[in-house]
Amino acid sequence: MKFYYLVAAYNEERVLEKTVRELAVIPQRFPGSEILLLDNGSQDNTWALCQRLAQENSWVSAYHNDEKGMGTAFKRGLRELQNKNIPRDSWIVFCASDLPFGFSDLESFLELGPAAWQENILFVGSKRHSQSQVQRNWKRRFGSVIFELARFLILQIKTKDTQGSLFLRADQIALLQNLNSNDYFFTVELVYFAEKSGKVTEMPIKLRPEIRNSNISILKDGSKSLLQLLKFRQRL
Repeated sequence: MKFYYLVAAYNEERVLEKTVRELAVIPQRFPGSEILLLDNGSQDNTWALCQRLAQENSWVSAYHNDEKGMGTAFKRGLRELQNKNIPRDSWIVFCASDLPFGFSDLESFLELGPAAWQENILFVGSKRHSQSQVQRNWKRRFGSVIFELARFLILQIKTKDTQGSLFLRADQIALLQNLNSNDYFFTVELVYFAEKSGKVTEMPIKLRPEIRNSNISILKDGSKSLLQLLKFRQRL
């Protein structure tokens, strides 16, 4: 089994090298696995750091996008993997640049076993799973619950946490053609189309202590999310 970790990086020079050191265990444990560093319009030294890390590690590749946005980065990564013709039974992992779950999502994935891997096309490392260990500030908890309810009412998305880490089976890479969003809404689109195409399962995770202050505005970000959901439904 091989894993292809897609790491979206915007102004992440502070954490990216540490993340790559942690991810070194993946190709060691699963030979042939790769890490794709996806810079998306960073204004610091992130892109230079990505290039250096790719030069120093044969299992790391780096790609630059002028446009900002997590969706921009992840779509670029998916296109690069399509060009590589990766094995259809491998897994594409969409993760944050600071690995907020460590490898607790991977361990949950491995515990599910081959039968579940064949049955599901997408697994979600979910902060809303009943067995997850999560401590978050009240704004993030409240915002997550409201966004979850809105997704279900507007799009009938059953997955409770669309913002977790995502494990997509490589034979489903064609879902890329349905994904339009260039920001964090990308993962909502991916989960929606995955639910329409097959089975999606949420997995328990252990959330590391937050190293960043929350910049979430319940009113501003909530309004933006609602508007994106309505526009997406209209497009459908």
